[in-house]
Amino acid sequence: MNDDNNSPDITWRHFAGIFVLSLATLLLELSLTRVLSVALWYHFGFLVISTALLGFGVSGVTLAISSRMRARSPLDRTLALISLLFGVLTLLCFWLMQRIPFDPFSLASDRRQWLFIPLYYAVLAAPFFCSGLGLGLLFTRGTERIHRLYAYDLIGAGVGCGTLALIMPRFGGSGSVVIAASLGLLAAMVFAISRARWLAVSSLLACIATVTLAFHADRFLPIAVTALKVTPPIQPIYTAWNTFSRIDVYERKAHPEENTPAMRRFVFDAGTAATGIQDLRPDVREYLSRNKKDWD
Repeated sequence: MNDDNNSPDITWRHFAGIFVLSLATLLLELSLTRVLSVALWYHFGFLVISTALLGFGVSGVTLAISSRMRARSPLDRTLALISLLFGVLTLLCFWLMQRIPFDPFSLASDRRQWLFIPLYYAVLAAPFFCSGLGLGLLFTRGTERIHRLYAYDLIGAGVGCGTLALIMPRFGGSGSVVIAASLGLLAAMVFAISRARWLAVSSLLACIATVTLAFHADRFLPIAVTALKVTPPIQPIYTAWNTFSRIDVYERKAHPEENTPAMRRFVFDAGTAATGIQDLRPDVREYLSRNKKDWD
């Protein structure tokens, strides 16, 4: 059956494409919860959930009022372009987020924040608008296979959640967002592979370039941390991400003339919490004897 008809055949491309797009969407959503915990405060991680729902809701309204897209647009080409836009906007919007001086605790003292709030929401919601539009369009046009489409959607979403545990420690917050963008580009390639070869090749090349960028994302797309978080005015000696936080380790050198021992400080999520660890070398007994007054 022709792709331009109202009820196109649903093939393996659509099942694979919806799987990858759902995976990318949930990976992006969970990655942004970690990024906002570092950039702002941990409770702003929940902002991503409401913003993702906002993007999905607006996409549903758009699809409902656009009869041409809903019923007459070439399905595979449209899905490929939407997925491509998801990947591009994920990168662009993440870059813009780091340049918006959004500081929710300065609403009373800085009137600009009332403009930054909706701007921040719009930038954050844009990729989810695209993924919601793609998923909604495929569900609308594939009603005869809706049970299988929804199954692949749910499986992809579940895999996306689990994949975070593998990707976040390796690529960090920025890198995980970039990987989500690359998966959106991969979905575009899958949707376009039979109907628009030029679009499929372009999407594949962009996907490869984006994966390469993910290895250097912390340098090219660093997370802008709010000035309200207090961190030591030096570079950390060690930084690593795990599945739920970023850990920075700072070191203070010993100053015998001031009787201050060396100490390392673990900082959680760029200033949310910190723990100091004394240098106990060469052994605990000698450390306690040198610093006996601290324990009296």
